[in-house]
Amino acid sequence: MTVWPTNSNLTAVAVEGNNGNCRWRNLQPGKTVSCTQGFHITEDSDIKEKGFTPSTDWKISKDANGNEVISTPKLIGDKVTNINPVPRPRKDGDPIRLATIGQTVEGLTGKPYYRIPAIAEANNGWILTAWDYRPNSAYDAPNPNSIVQRISKDGGKTFEKIQIVAKGKENPNKYGFSDPSYVVDQETGNIFLFFVKSYDGGVWDSTASTNQSDRHILDAAVTCSKDNGLTWSEPKVITKDITKYPKNERARFATSGHGIQLKYGKYKGRLIQQYAIVNSSNGSVQRNNEKWQAVSVYSDDHGVTWKAGNPVGLGKEQSHMDENKVVELSDGRIMLNSRPHEGGANNHRIIAFSNDGGETYGKAYKDETLPDPGNNAQITRAFPDAPIGSDAAKILLYSSSSGSGRANGLIRVSYNDGESWTEEKGFKNGAMAYSTIQALSQKAGGGYGLLYEGDNNDIMYTRISAEWLSIRPNITLGSTTKINLSTKEISLPVVNPTSTKYENIKVTSINTSDFTASSDSVTIEANKTTYIPLKIEVPKTAKVGDKLTAKIRIASANKNQDRSNTELSFETTITLNVASETKNSSTQTDPLPNNQSHTDTQTGKDPDTTQSEKEINKNISPNIIPNKNNNKQNSSTFNINKEYSQNYRKDYSNTDNSRTNYHYSSKAKHDNYNVDNNSIDNENNYKHYSKSGNALAKNRGMMQKTGINTTIPYALMILLIAISAALMKLKNMQY
Repeated sequence: MTVWPTNSNLTAVAVEGNNGNCRWRNLQPGKTVSCTQGFHITEDSDIKEKGFTPSTDWKISKDANGNEVISTPKLIGDKVTNINPVPRPRKDGDPIRLATIGQTVEGLTGKPYYRIPAIAEANNGWILTAWDYRPNSAYDAPNPNSIVQRISKDGGKTFEKIQIVAKGKENPNKYGFSDPSYVVDQETGNIFLFFVKSYDGGVWDSTASTNQSDRHILDAAVTCSKDNGLTWSEPKVITKDITKYPKNERARFATSGHGIQLKYGKYKGRLIQQYAIVNSSNGSVQRNNEKWQAVSVYSDDHGVTWKAGNPVGLGKEQSHMDENKVVELSDGRIMLNSRPHEGGANNHRIIAFSNDGGETYGKAYKDETLPDPGNNAQITRAFPDAPIGSDAAKILLYSSSSGSGRANGLIRVSYNDGESWTEEKGFKNGAMAYSTIQALSQKAGGGYGLLYEGDNNDIMYTRISAEWLSIRPNITLGSTTKINLSTKEISLPVVNPTSTKYENIKVTSINTSDFTASSDSVTIEANKTTYIPLKIEVPKTAKVGDKLTAKIRIASANKNQDRSNTELSFETTITLNVASETKNSSTQTDPLPNNQSHTDTQTGKDPDTTQSEKEINKNISPNIIPNKNNNKQNSSTFNINKEYSQNYRKDYSNTDNSRTNYHYSSKAKHDNYNVDNNSIDNENNYKHYSKSGNALAKNRGMMQKTGINTTIPYALMILLIAISAALMKLKNMQY
């Protein structure tokens, strides 16, 4: 006899018509065999029906081919009634399986394989997750793949059933969709989902063309949702719009995960989705003579039209790029972070920067602190709504696998716009390929949503918090800090994004190779940057041009063995560049007045700065922070700030790659962002921190700055009062 299942309401039961179905031939009397274990994920309908009854339809045939059917039994299991509509609480890092091999989707055929995760948060707080549904094999394009999605409406506790976003088609006239990536327009609420549309060619064998009648083209497509991801438009092909070199660009594909919307400056509101492209000299496949490059595809009209920037590659070949992501840095620049096309255990991520919103990029280089075996990763802001130039805006997250292969998922944190990274923290042992991470608002439960490929490329979701990530106080001293041979003290910035205040903190140098460092006891304030006066001793053998490094420990000076949450201990390495023999304004990092530490919640930088930075900052807009207890004056204050911000936008495009902080923020951001809640001054005061020191302007809402006459508005006001009084007096005389 031959026995096989034909239908089931259980997931992962391989039924008739799918490859690998549970079909047993020559089944002997009394013999017991087993099939794939099915399972069921609770849905809203189960809660309404107060239970779920599993069932499977079978066929029994005399012959091996199933032509002589003698019975069609239906096996019905016991009704499961202990369904709890309240999801159990999950700890940080507890995974939820959203899709697994063999898990069927209504409306799609073929044995399902799943790959390529994407994640986003809709404006209403829903968490959107998408990936490839790959029928009958795990192959990429040109397999007739589909894009599917699951939505969580309760902060990731539960997810709706799988829905189809873009449906592929089998032969004849096959086409498929692969590699999803979300871009959310927070200003309109519209959500875009990018992916590949393929026909008969994939990335390895497609040819240069923008003609959709050419079945060996690899098209770029996008769909849009205007209802927080519930429904999606028909996919729109944008290949012609985003192809700069149609005779050479033989392939392009959206990098899966999520893109960004710019928050700052001249390009504020711009939507950006990253693409990898393949250029060849004649538009055909030339495996050893092709350029694998990265390019930003962007829209300045809320997704009505899309354009491509200039492609960027590594080295003189201008190649070696692959799946790549971008992040907006605290100063408004864009950092591109790319997978190396040539995989291997000794390879690293490739970095480049843009000053013009992704239209062009500077020279690319390998970041040897970020090993990459050839894997898609994600880089993102930890606090995406942080004000420009703030310490919180500098904190970046990076999710990937280990550097030795597609295994052991990890996350790393940067506190200084990606200049350096902390040690990794693992979220998945064993097999782990692509991953993508998204900061979540309080509407979505807060913390960070992490979607990744686990064992057997199962699509897994987990939530983690800032505490789980051990986001703690850290040094934000850049690697280009300059001193001279006679420098005795520098200001050491320590950013603390947590709500914990650390007292009695000392800095000491350990395993010193180049110089010694130490400090007196200080307090590291909560939600601020504290500048610690650090005493240093430059060795007599040092000379101009040297780079001096020292490993230091920042720790509580308490001898108490019982560590509390108000104690602190971490180690890091700092680098100082000897720029001159004696003190001068262009190289010296001076100590703070009276050796007192202070905080700068807006810039997160040492208030002392180099001469070149001061020149740049002459035209940078002041940042006026209103007092929450005295909002009556805000109207006139922010009219002034708006005027300054126009000057800022003009000057920003002329700056170079220097890591200058631009002081521009809005009241809304300060009112809603807790990291900067200590920057509000006392009642009737406004505080403005500048790079040349602290300036406090009381009751006036603006800073006294060279070249800006702040007395004119008050003179006009006094004049108007005087005129008004004179008119009133004249009126009384007439009576």
